[in-house]
Amino acid sequence: ADGVVANSDAPRNGRTPMPKVLDEEEMVAQSPTGRLAEADDIAAAIAFLGSAHAGYVTGDVFEINGGWF
Repeated sequence: ADGVVANSDAPRNGRTPMPKVLDEEEMVAQSPTGRLAEADDIAAAIAFLGSAHAGYVTGDVFEINGGWF
């Protein structure tokens, strides 16, 4: 349909209340940014996708990965 955009987000290595399977200190040490994603980091990326600034972005997976590939 006209005017419909569809994007998704793919956060990675965020600080969450989920049970810790991996050692958080080790993950931070290996992270290119030197930290884990916070909820605000992920929320900001999602807010961008919903804003007029992302008006020409569609059909994309927005990786919120802090440099992890």
